[in-house]
Amino acid sequence: MPEPVARTALGIDTRRAGTTNLDQARGRVAEAAGRAPDATVADLLNRVLIEAPGPDLWVELAEQVRDAWAARRRSQRLLTVAVIAAIVLMLGAATVWLTGFRPGSRGTSETRASADTREWPSWPPSAEEIPTPTPALASFAAVATTAPEEPALRLPDQQFLRLIEQAGDSQSALALYDPATNTSTDFLPAGGPVMISQDGAWALAERELRATPGRSLLAAGRFDGGATWETEIASPRALAIGPDTVYVLNLANPDALQIQTLALDSGEPGAGWPLGSDDFVPARMRSARLQLSTDGARLYLLSEWKSPDNSAWVRAIVAFDTATGAASTVRATPLDAPEEGTPTDFSVASARPIPAEDAVYSVVQDRRSGQAVLRFLDLPTGAISSQLLGIPARVVPLADQRGENELHLVPSNTGKTLYVIQTRQRQVAIVDLNRRRVSGVFPITPRPEEASLFERNLNHVSYLEALLSPDGTRLYLAVNREKNQALNSYPARSPVWVVNTTTWQVDERWVVSGLPRRMTMSGDGRQIYLRSSRADGQVRLTTFDTASGEPLEVRDTLPAPDWADIQRIGSVEQSYHEQYGFRPGTGPVAPVDNSILAVLPGISVEADDVVAGAETTVTARLVHPLTGAPAVSDRTLRFDRNATLIVELTNGEEQAILVPSSVETGVYAGQVRMDGAGSWDARATIINSDGTSWTAEQADAIEVSEGFVAATGGAYRFVVRPANPVNRRTVTLRVWMVASDERERLPEEIEFLDLISEDVQIVLTHPSGERVVEDLSRIDHDSFLGWARFGAAGEWTATIVLGLGNGERITVNAGSFQISDLTEPFEGASATTGGSRMGNPASQ
Repeated sequence: MPEPVARTALGIDTRRAGTTNLDQARGRVAEAAGRAPDATVADLLNRVLIEAPGPDLWVELAEQVRDAWAARRRSQRLLTVAVIAAIVLMLGAATVWLTGFRPGSRGTSETRASADTREWPSWPPSAEEIPTPTPALASFAAVATTAPEEPALRLPDQQFLRLIEQAGDSQSALALYDPATNTSTDFLPAGGPVMISQDGAWALAERELRATPGRSLLAAGRFDGGATWETEIASPRALAIGPDTVYVLNLANPDALQIQTLALDSGEPGAGWPLGSDDFVPARMRSARLQLSTDGARLYLLSEWKSPDNSAWVRAIVAFDTATGAASTVRATPLDAPEEGTPTDFSVASARPIPAEDAVYSVVQDRRSGQAVLRFLDLPTGAISSQLLGIPARVVPLADQRGENELHLVPSNTGKTLYVIQTRQRQVAIVDLNRRRVSGVFPITPRPEEASLFERNLNHVSYLEALLSPDGTRLYLAVNREKNQALNSYPARSPVWVVNTTTWQVDERWVVSGLPRRMTMSGDGRQIYLRSSRADGQVRLTTFDTASGEPLEVRDTLPAPDWADIQRIGSVEQSYHEQYGFRPGTGPVAPVDNSILAVLPGISVEADDVVAGAETTVTARLVHPLTGAPAVSDRTLRFDRNATLIVELTNGEEQAILVPSSVETGVYAGQVRMDGAGSWDARATIINSDGTSWTAEQADAIEVSEGFVAATGGAYRFVVRPANPVNRRTVTLRVWMVASDERERLPEEIEFLDLISEDVQIVLTHPSGERVVEDLSRIDHDSFLGWARFGAAGEWTATIVLGLGNGERITVNAGSFQISDLTEPFEGASATTGGSRMGNPASQ
């Protein structure tokens, strides 16, 4: 059997592998690599890495290594079972001994550590003195783990057309539309924004009556072809639909507002509820919203209006008892926002409901950071809470004047999650609405060949047509730039982006003729209907098959009366989703979310005290991306225990590749050499046993110090340790030459420093630009001594300038250390000292 190799370039331990398999593997590798059949495993694998063979060699090598590791895993499982059984027996015996023979016994001890008055700390440093590295977290992705549930409410799978007359009395209407047969049926004589009743049976629409200014027509009808009604009402400002009542905020008279009630099944007017305050003058109200409480006992009016003295804008909440109509003002809050500006604390105009809660939310711009902030408003109390989203709220100059919106809100199917899409930055912030917190911020990443088109397409957006698939795993985006047509003209073709909500990557790009206007979906999610406009005045309806992405049918003509133009196509399900914040579904099961219940782990690549040219142990750890805790395979974190990890290290000019061994669950380690000093970027790739893979960039670089490699093979470098490092005081500096791991000093037999002249300097640099240069004196075979005075607290970096015997000078990095603020006003007083980030050299 060949000599065991515990560490190789691949990190493969051959001590437990079978001889036959390894002989076969060695023969195949030797043949492919052009080496002698009896070459050692270490030689073969190292040459394989250096000469970078083709993929076919790795296939042959992997086959034999996989067999060897399978045999090893079987033996390890048997050993693990035996160890667990032994531990259980030992714990049981210990429990019996503690409870049966030593009842109530308890020992106490107290240890007092005396103050250490030595100038130099102990060698080697203790575990507590070694700083713990902070893991660099990789981006993670959501994984669908929620099973569909049978819905309690199912909506009719109905599409409709909103029709409007461009001339004359500007009448409008709503027609039910069947995409399968391209036919329509008259439904309501009003074609304004559609509202759906809570049970999904009724639709309500409004039409302004130009012939009688100040009055509108309300029309309602059942989707099953039952009752319909219409009635005139004075100037409706806001609407809400209860189980059996329609609530309308409208004018009681020219100077007063009221809540007018109407019977849902007939439209018959009921009681009118006055607002109960003279402050609510119609001319001073800017925006309003009506929302029923979850139990239906209260109707909330949320509004913004100008104060009576016209000095400030005020936000008010009025709660009505739906049984009696009695009103009470919950809160009136002055708004810190200019009259024509955007509110920064809450926007009533863009308020949206949180399902199953008496609360609403809106997105505004944080004044200090410029980021988008989500405001939650509790209707019973008027309290506001906030969650910063971590994405820009506005970065386009004059965006308001050009009609460009960058933030687009897409509630999930269940209403528990909110997707806030930042189009110019191509990012999505995912918010847990019930917990009021951000779950993650992800880039929306296109395929490389479409990156430029994706960026251009999302740079200028007026509004975004967004649809979620019933299972929540796909998000369809159609970008509309209608308000910018003077700049952009009508495109000949436009893309529809299909985004995978598991990875937030663009999986597909569909193409539609013209400019997208409105997009709806069939109840089963199998077809998407997209209406688009062309520069030649044509309007087309394209039906896409969501499974293949292919257009099934393109229609240039849609059924409509001679007097009408088609303003929009819509659906019952989509209108319900917009109104109530969730979608019950029209198919056999309720739509669900692709919830963030299981995530891919982050990767932290660590290497302590790295010296250029020395073999260094690199450790890669899988960590939970939300907590930073070590990865464990459970319901909330997903990874393959048998996965292979490849670490790529580069400083821009040089590259090192490491395939470390798994040393424990979620931890990999191996040795590699980085020849150049400076910052090295790390890139880790996980390859799962099923062939899938994912890659994470290391957030923080690995710093490699300049050092010296002795003939013995050891690597050594300089470190600086100041005594009582306090600013505005003369500080003693001692400089050591130690091994790369700082556990050993430079051996006396290595005569490196004997080659150095007496001309040795230390250069100290502060981030502010302050620079200190001092001479050093050699005091031992491995150390120098000097003094410096620091004028600023914080981190200082050190470099050592050495004069060689031939007159040349070399500069090497010596790490960094902390200088503390002066804490005592008199000379000789004690001060807080900082520690070197490079470790604690031995005192001499």
